[in-house]
Amino acid sequence: MVEIKTIFFDLFGVLLGMDQSTIIRYISKKINLPYLETKDIVMGEIFMRLERGEIQFKQYFQDLQYSLPNGEILNYDEFKIMWTTNKIDELPAVELLPALKEKYALYIISNTSEAHIAQLKRQFTLFSNFEYVITSEAAKSRKPSVEIFKYAMNKTEAIPKSSVFVDDIYSNVNAARNLSFNSHHYTSYEEFNKFIISIL
Repeated sequence: MVEIKTIFFDLFGVLLGMDQSTIIRYISKKINLPYLETKDIVMGEIFMRLERGEIQFKQYFQDLQYSLPNGEILNYDEFKIMWTTNKIDELPAVELLPALKEKYALYIISNTSEAHIAQLKRQFTLFSNFEYVITSEAAKSRKPSVEIFKYAMNKTEAIPKSSVFVDDIYSNVNAARNLSFNSHHYTSYEEFNKFIISIL
């Protein structure tokens, strides 16, 4: 067993997020698409464009309608009400960070901008557990591209086989796994906790 020295976390959907389950379950049932497939689209790149302020909420909804099978049956007013009753907050995995920080080098890899990270650092204390945040803006590449992982390796001097990568988007997890990372597809805190115990 290779000794783990580094853990790379995705930010949105693993450490920060809203209670997505209600919204995702609603859409999943409405369009008859499995929950995890629905989640990958609803909280994927289109959501990150919204988070970065590149698009407005209505555009986000319209892009979702286009990207989801049977998306045209979604109702904007219903969706907006469900969305606005949720707010972004720290997710349960954050509780494990102080203990992990004592044993491992912790980093974040996120498809976002430097300005967005600076704004979030003013809101959330979780960033104090991390040595560095690797953004897609700095890497000039986005997950699941190989280039952002290569950038992260160069920046941190980490080795994939001695590293763990955690993300809630399967394509990102798969890309990291193909590069020999010990990867975990984050679907729930309980499963993540089991993974951490088993591998560390």
